Parts: sequence; C-alpha cells; structure tokens
Amino acid sequence: MPKGVHLPRVHKLCAQCGQPFSHPASDVDRRHCSWECAYPRPLPISTIVCLWCHREYQPSRNRPEKPRRFCSSSCGRHWHNEQRKRINRTVDRQTLFTERGGCCERCGWDAVPEVLEVHHIDRNRRHNTRENLLLLCPNCHAIDHFDHRDGQFKNNLGRRIGADHAVDAYGPESAVEHDNAIRL
Repeated sequence: MPKGVHLPRVHKLCAQCGQPFSHPASDVDRRHCSWECAYPRPLPISTIVCLWCHREYQPSRNRPEKPRRFCSSSCGRHWHNEQRKRINRTVDRQTLFTERGGCCERCGWDAVPEVLEVHHIDRNRRHNTRENLLLLCPNCHAIDHFDHRDGQFKNNLGRRIGADHAVDAYGPESAVEHDNAIRL
C-alpha cells in the first residue's frame, strides 16, 4: 500500500462494556475496545489478612493461584526478621556479660571487664546462640585465633621475631624449649 494512504475505519460498540470505538477495517474480527474488555479478569472474591500488621488487602491479580501473605514488602521483611530472631535465639553483648559473670571464660581475668570480647566458637558471626558464644579476654581471644590460623593470623605461620625469640602461642615454656633446640 502506498505511503500516506489510510485504511477506512469501522465504528462499532464494544461487546463487553457497550462503549463506541473505531478500528481499521483490516481488523475484521475485533469486537472489544481494549485489552481489559477483551480479557476481563474476575475481581477477587475474598480479602487476605496480612501476617504482620493484620490489615485486610486484596490478593494480586497477576498470580491468583499463589496469594501473598503480606500487604507489602516492608511487612514481609519485618515478619521474616522477627522469625529469624526467634529461631536463632540471638543474645546481645550485655546479656552475655551478666550471664557469664563478666570475666574471661578461659583464664578468669576480670580486671577490666569492658575490654572482654565475644568469641564465636564455630567462627560464624551470624550464629549468635548462647551455646556458640564465649566471653574472652583479648589475649585468650587472640591466642584462639592464632592457634586456628584464622582472622588476622590467617597467613602467619609462627615465624621467629628477632634473633633469640620464637613466636609461640602455647606459653613461655614452649618458647624456651624452642630456643634450647636452636642452640644445640
């Protein structure tokens, strides 16, 4: 068809809503004015109650077979965060201090309780159950990570510092034995 030539338009009434509309003559089978009239969706019959805020809301029209449990993503996040706290039985630092007596659980040091550190036994920071936490002084905490070669000591292989001193996490007796072995 040459440029600038327009097909004649046909005027009809919509089969769904009864409103007048027009379409090109080439659309012979067209009976509706819009997609909404051609493919009407049934209105939701019931309302759903949000699990977090307990407000009633209409389920989604896009996925009627799988309705949402929350009226908004914000309510969903709040609910899931609350569930995670219940499951993990998260312990805060102050509660741990009062339960454990405010002293190091390895050596008993309690001179300055403000510097005591919380140590995760399985080394997973997100696993905050009482069974997984220890209250340690900075020395015991550093020794634990040094022994397992993790944290700041990941690449440290116990190299010697200076000419006569050996680095050892097991105390001065081991360092003396090490120095004696070198002198022999």
